[in-house]
Amino acid sequence: MLTSDRLQLRPVSENDLEQVLTWLHDVDVNATLALRAPVSMSEERTWLASLDGSKTDKVFTMFRKGGDDAGASFDEAIGGIGLHAIDAFNGSCTCGLYFGRKDLWGQGYATEALRLLLDFAFGNLRLHRVELEVFSTHNAALRVYEKTGFVREGVRRHALYKNGVYVDHVVMSVLEDEWRKRQPS
Repeated sequence: MLTSDRLQLRPVSENDLEQVLTWLHDVDVNATLALRAPVSMSEERTWLASLDGSKTDKVFTMFRKGGDDAGASFDEAIGGIGLHAIDAFNGSCTCGLYFGRKDLWGQGYATEALRLLLDFAFGNLRLHRVELEVFSTHNAALRVYEKTGFVREGVRRHALYKNGVYVDHVVMSVLEDEWRKRQPS
């Protein structure tokens, strides 16, 4: 588990799948994702089973602390985040996140979750580079990624056909030394 003051990232589990499907099928949440077709529970279970013991994927459900007091538990699922295609030899991977709780959008949870994930990637996994792709039209996500130190590397023009239009993907990355310089000493 990865924990901050407001969040806890736990490996995704069977208990999370029903909530995950609800989010993935939500029109507003899905608009931010590269998913093209609805996902079934069977497909989610197959995907979850593929993660068991995986050395190339580390996927978490984000949980928010249930109350303001210090003893409150992290029991409110709010989204998902993960590292994918982990290449230990080259020290690189991709990352992605989605935020299912729309009522909490804009409150800094995505930034906090991404910081936890990057601490894990550069600390525990000793990676050197983390990259991602984001829709050029997803301004909120672009702000989160830039706030956490990601740098724009380029654009994959018309990389995805989504909701009847072609959308550009912005390619971004952050390197370990860049990340470390941004952290409080």
